Amino acid sequence: MAQRAKDAVFNWNRDYPEGTAVVVRKDDGSFHHGTTRSPAIEAYSGDAVIFVTGLSGYYLLDRVSPATPKVPA
Repeated sequence: MAQRAKDAVFNWNRDYPEGTAVVVRKDDGSFHHGTTRSPAIEAYSGDAVIFVTGLSGYYLLDRVSPATPKVPA
């Protein structure tokens, strides 16, 4: 996995547990509100991806944002 993707997976999983409310930008430009149903993972392609409720398959982590941004401690 490329270092950028590896870092993205590590950082997402550190900050956002499974079940986090998220917004996904879909291929057609529309938005889907759901919750994560997995930790972020490396796909076979080497991309950082995550599974989200209400969607088939996984989405690139670059297209997924937490619905409520994390507040620094």
